[in-house]
Amino acid sequence: MIHYIVAVYVGKRVNKKVSLVTEDPTYLVKVHLDRLNKLNVPMIKRATFVVSPSDSRTRDEQVVSFVKGIKVLENGIEVDAFIGENNDNHSYGSWNFGMKSLLDDGFDYFLIEDDYFPSKDEFYLPFIGKADDNIAYVCQLHSISNRVRTIISNGLMSYRAAKMHHDRFGECINISLQNKKVHDPGVYSQVHFLKNFEELGFGIEDVRQFYCHPFLCRKYGMLLYGNPIKPTLLEPIFYEEKLRSIYEKRVLQ
Repeated sequence: MIHYIVAVYVGKRVNKKVSLVTEDPTYLVKVHLDRLNKLNVPMIKRATFVVSPSDSRTRDEQVVSFVKGIKVLENGIEVDAFIGENNDNHSYGSWNFGMKSLLDDGFDYFLIEDDYFPSKDEFYLPFIGKADDNIAYVCQLHSISNRVRTIISNGLMSYRAAKMHHDRFGECINISLQNKKVHDPGVYSQVHFLKNFEELGFGIEDVRQFYCHPFLCRKYGMLLYGNPIKPTLLEPIFYEEKLRSIYEKRVLQ
């Protein structure tokens, strides 16, 4: 079974278009809830929204209150929300805080950012297909270089691996930060959040080969990774708008 954990942030973002839609702090959460309710996702039993503290406690609490007011979706998925510790590690800190808080339920975790959404029924099955007892995490896209780095981080975390990591390091993923700020904390976390799993005897996998993975750039624009002619599993916000734009250009030509 799967516990779906969404890292939520309602503060201002580098991507101005995302900042505009999140003027309603519950907007992205509503899209997630709508997708979970409409898609066939029988393995997802719980969904938790971890709100990374922004500069507005009122907006953060608005999200928590909204989700807690729902409690259970029409398809039986239990939903909950709470505010995390800080925003030092961006989504990675929220994921870690969520897993630590839910470490006793025994479910694997599907970790996802608030501006990416499932796009097909049982979207998690390809991730499960790459998982086994020796794999800690199956993400959308892992680095093809020799560096251990996840390019698109959303994915399936093994409960067993997260628990072992917590028992050894006190956290479910690595959330250490650099002493000298050579990189943005979010980029640094992206590069290093999985680094301890190899020490624990685990590997990392991805689902790049048979699926298209659109990536929302921080400031603007969108890039396609993975196999661009294959279907998507998860799509960033505005992806459908991007497809319409491409289609319209082709029609006009």
